[in-house]
Amino acid sequence: MNVLDLSGNQISIIKNTTFTRRLRHLKSLILTSNNIHTLQSDAFGNLTELTHLHLIGNQLEVIVDFVFHKNKKLRLLNLSYNPIRMIGLNAFNGLNGLIELDLRACQLIRLPARQFFPLNQLQILWLQQNRIWFINNDALVHLNNLDTL
Repeated sequence: MNVLDLSGNQISIIKNTTFTRRLRHLKSLILTSNNIHTLQSDAFGNLTELTHLHLIGNQLEVIVDFVFHKNKKLRLLNLSYNPIRMIGLNAFNGLNGLIELDLRACQLIRLPARQFFPLNQLQILWLQQNRIWFINNDALVHLNNLDTL
């Protein structure tokens, strides 16, 4: 299986054991419009071949550290339309090959230094419709491949 689309369900928690090793070859996971409010720290750890992850329109408020650290092949991460207040400083560790990150219409208020540090291949970063009032001078400085902001 290459694509798993579980959109429009009532999933609320993604546990470390939710996606088993049987799905390790999965390329695209779509979890749009559920009720997901919790991602455990190794929620996607078994999905090592994942290239696209869509978590649009859920209830995520916090993105914990290292949640994507085993998803080294991830190229697109869409977290838009979630009430995200806080992203751990190490939340994006391991995503060195990420090309597009969508954080539109979240409730982000600040971009601290080094928030996007691991994302050295990032080309597209969507931040529209947030509540951002503070951007640290070093928040975006290392994103040398950034084309669209």
